[in-house]
Amino acid sequence: MVVIGNFGEVAFNYFDNTDSFLNIAYGAVRSGKTIVATFRFLEHVFRSEHDKFLICGKYRDTIRHNILYDMLIYLKVLVRFILLIMFMVKFVLAVISFIKGSNIEESRIENSNIKNLNIVKNSNSI
Repeated sequence: MVVIGNFGEVAFNYFDNTDSFLNIAYGAVRSGKTIVATFRFLEHVFRSEHDKFLICGKYRDTIRHNILYDMLIYLKVLVRFILLIMFMVKFVLAVISFIKGSNIEESRIENSNIKNLNIVKNSNSI
């Protein structure tokens, strides 16, 4: 079996190829079935046009502990990741805007008709 990260080839195959209305995962304990199925379920929820979904299990407490709590953790991580990406995009856009703005000002001064103008650039500025 090929292991990719913390998941095996079977886990990735389940995630990539499950597109049925009902998907059943079986296998050894601690093989990543619940984690991969939870990610797959969240992907289904986000892409679906429906607004109600059903999660089944043997006991309500087991579903709460093994699925819903983990799902909440994954969603929190996903939200933090999205916020980080948004911050990075804003930062990159601000840097690009700053660079373009400084180049525009320099080209305006260089192309102006003002003669005998000394432009001093401070090497310590960021």
